[in-house]
Amino acid sequence: MSTPILRKWQELAIVDLEKAWLQGSSARPLIAACPGSGKTLFACHAMRRQFTLGSVEQGLIVVPTVNIKGQWGKQVGQFGFKVHYDADNESLRWRRDRGQEVEYHVIAITYAQLLKDPELFSEWMLRNRKTLLIADEVHHTTEEEYRQFGAALNKCAEVAERTLALSGTPFRSNGEPICMCESVEDYDDDGRKVRRVLPTYNYSYSEAIRDEACRPVEFVKVMGKADVIYRSMATGETWEKCVDLANKNKTDRLGVLLDPDGEFMEACCLSALKCLAELRKADRRAAMLVVAKDKDHGDRLGKLLKRMALNSPALPSMKIEQIYNDTPGAHAAIERLDRDDTDIVITVRMVSEGVDVKRFRVGLYATPYLTEMFFRQFVGRFVRWQSSLGKAQSARVIIPGHIALLGFAKSIELMVDAAYIAEDGGDGQPPGEEKNEILNVKTTGKEASVIYRGREEMDLQLGELFFQKHPVLRAHLPMALAIAAAREAQAGSGDLFPVMEFDEAWSSKNDGLVNRIVARMRQNGDGDDELYRKVNNRANRAVGISRKDRMTPVDILRKRHEFLRRWFIAICKNEPFTEHEK
Repeated sequence: MSTPILRKWQELAIVDLEKAWLQGSSARPLIAACPGSGKTLFACHAMRRQFTLGSVEQGLIVVPTVNIKGQWGKQVGQFGFKVHYDADNESLRWRRDRGQEVEYHVIAITYAQLLKDPELFSEWMLRNRKTLLIADEVHHTTEEEYRQFGAALNKCAEVAERTLALSGTPFRSNGEPICMCESVEDYDDDGRKVRRVLPTYNYSYSEAIRDEACRPVEFVKVMGKADVIYRSMATGETWEKCVDLANKNKTDRLGVLLDPDGEFMEACCLSALKCLAELRKADRRAAMLVVAKDKDHGDRLGKLLKRMALNSPALPSMKIEQIYNDTPGAHAAIERLDRDDTDIVITVRMVSEGVDVKRFRVGLYATPYLTEMFFRQFVGRFVRWQSSLGKAQSARVIIPGHIALLGFAKSIELMVDAAYIAEDGGDGQPPGEEKNEILNVKTTGKEASVIYRGREEMDLQLGELFFQKHPVLRAHLPMALAIAAAREAQAGSGDLFPVMEFDEAWSSKNDGLVNRIVARMRQNGDGDDELYRKVNNRANRAVGISRKDRMTPVDILRKRHEFLRRWFIAICKNEPFTEHEK
């Protein structure tokens, strides 16, 4: 059976992977590649080469969910392997107890299945036959609630002939060693100790966009506020609080804004439906994925979306499907999504990662989770390239304008090649506030702007005028670029794709590191009033510029940031710092 041709990054990654394996059983290779770029196909090629060379006799693939097991099984089967992706532990134990070997080349199991009986796999399957152990989405082993998965996986890794860790998300931990991955201790931008993974090969989101392996995502920000009345469950005292996203308060709870009966959620849903209608003009099968905070919330969102769609001439009837963990036939329903005619899918965490539904082009983030990992996993559902749509294709994700989510959105292009592992925060809820009862909440909301590749544009009407003048570009060109092009045309340049001359995110990162360096120097007794100027001047000299301003190219800002980061780490470690890396 013929197999798909490898992309260039996959060919290069296999070379680096096999070099790592030559180091012996102590090698712990990690391939870090953004969602949708082809990690499964890559791993299947690598596994087939190991079978051909006689280096392994068996493959064991460990994945997060049942649906991902099925995807692996189908992909592995294309390579001529005899594969089983629905084996249960009881069936495997039956064969073990009777001295029988597994009659398949490759077995796919879930992390939960491994956790139930780690010795079944480590002491029977892997110890008796030379095995390639593949851990898909290995960042699951570092999350607090899944740390036991890592312990079980490590048992298998210790006896496996070869190991391969895969991840599309820069996963985070509290500084502990990372399961099946090489890592080093480091410091993040805030001076906290972290573990930094050392990928064997790294394929970034920006590279995937250039290679047409992934499509760009455009973020639509919705601003609003909520007036909440609380009552203390302990004292019975009541009080009012205003949660206003414009105040950029990281500790504000997002959940109070997500009430489907409030104006804010209506504004979010309206933005999502408008985006879907827009994209449908060029892609009739474009679909929307909504992530809700729980099943009841999802049901109410479904009713709201249905009612709003009925009032929209562009979307007269919507087929909405809700899929949850306890939904009968949930896994089969997910597998059908790429082929059926469902318009909107509402879930909680069922479709958070690993599900390849290419027609998902609109996302609505309606959950209070304010962790960067979950946000990136959700965004990864919309980046998958569709060859049938041609070169001009993008996706849109509607997000509440919470400062945490805005930060994640503005840095999304760096989501793979940023190799830091730090402790995740919670959902942004102030300590103890969950002990208070919400008596009443009133929200307001409005669509404020779009964010595309770090650039924020606010004049949506200007973008709409551009599309009216250039209808052939509608649903192909991201709104932010349409606004920028219209603005340039108004200025007389006529340039369709104006140069992004300034990167606010990287400039802010530079400034933040300067502030931390100065603060640490003052803690060490340096009271010079010129510290800010001296630190900035030294950083400028290091990258060959006289000053940092709004015309500084982004590649220079990145180099300057790396110089400041190394300087800050040296100060934290109380070590001398030189201009150049050793």
